[in-house]
Amino acid sequence: SGDQPRQAGSRGDVPLLKSFLSQGSNPCSTDPIGATALHHAALNGHVEGVEALCVTDRGTAAWGEPGWA
Repeated sequence: SGDQPRQAGSRGDVPLLKSFLSQGSNPCSTDPIGATALHHAALNGHVEGVEALCVTDRGTAAWGEPGWA
């Protein structure tokens, strides 16, 4: 479910967020206003949560991957 990563992102609970993501939760799932877990983490000032959502499974920043402008 997308609710779980959004709630963990809002609280800045990085271990729980990573757990949900490793179990296959969709980080791109949106709430009724279109916000994702990344939006919730950023809006609440949780830098570590933002970083956790922006790192690939290889441990590199997503924006360093091919296809990111």
